[in-house]
Amino acid sequence: MKKLTFALLLAALGSGGALAADPVGVAQTVQGIVTVSQGNTMGNLVKDLKIFDGMRLAAASTGSALIKLNNGCEISLAANESILIDAALDCKALVASITKPPAGGGLAGGGGGGAFAGGGFGGGLPIALGVGYGASVRHWTKRPNSSGS
Repeated sequence: MKKLTFALLLAALGSGGALAADPVGVAQTVQGIVTVSQGNTMGNLVKDLKIFDGMRLAAASTGSALIKLNNGCEISLAANESILIDAALDCKALVASITKPPAGGGLAGGGGGGAFAGGGFGGGLPIALGVGYGASVRHWTKRPNSSGS
């Protein structure tokens, strides 16, 4: 399933012509659930996935990742954190742009459709990530029908 998700992600991201540029980095390690999105396409981040300018990475409550950029910058993404890859930023500014959970709790939008159309992840991802991605998530993850039909 991981290879299928990876293949679908690469095909979908590459079909829009948005990735004509060279990659700016690579996912060195991925643990748990970490999503990657660009435009209206979303999938799971996997080790060795090439990272392009404009990609958004988001770790669920069970996820973490280490991203190594071509300029030598290393980005460590912990549980419930997200980042928009902006190649125009230097390493310090890019690391500072990581969105962290608010004090005293996780990010808004956990479970039941708060973060994503058709259902969110239990750990909660930022609501801004869910806008326009529901169809892609349902297409790539075959969720059981919660109504029982």
